[in-house]
Amino acid sequence: MLTGEVRPVAVAPGDDVYGSTLNESLLTGEARPVAKARGDDVYGGTRNARRGMAAVRATAVGVDAALSSIMCLVDDAQTARAPIGAFSDRVSGVFVPVVVAIVVAIFAVWFGLAAGGVVPDCRTFFEGASGAPAPPRPPPPPWR
Repeated sequence: MLTGEVRPVAVAPGDDVYGSTLNESLLTGEARPVAKARGDDVYGGTRNARRGMAAVRATAVGVDAALSSIMCLVDDAQTARAPIGAFSDRVSGVFVPVVVAIVVAIFAVWFGLAAGGVVPDCRTFFEGASGAPAPPRPPPPPWR
């Protein structure tokens, strides 16, 4: 174990045990300083928020520190592929081609029906079944 002092507003070198007021926002996101008594665990990367020096005894430094293990966990999480990602790739590999094939088949059926004269063209639809022109639209309401 290493022993030393941390100046005001300086960063603790490792996981330490000492008494002071600390800003742990690097690890916790909490902006307010936290009071630590002698013997409390303090994590590397926290800042000494007290005006005076703080006595330090480093119990874990480098790869053994909590900040280092958090960084390793974040790195592993970013590089690892989630199992649900592989499943969604397999589903979309089948789903998208099936949907495209269905759309092409529906287009071909409608195109064939329209070319064969089975489906009336849009003018006949809007004019009515008798071929007479559609009745005029009613006038708009007066409050417009």
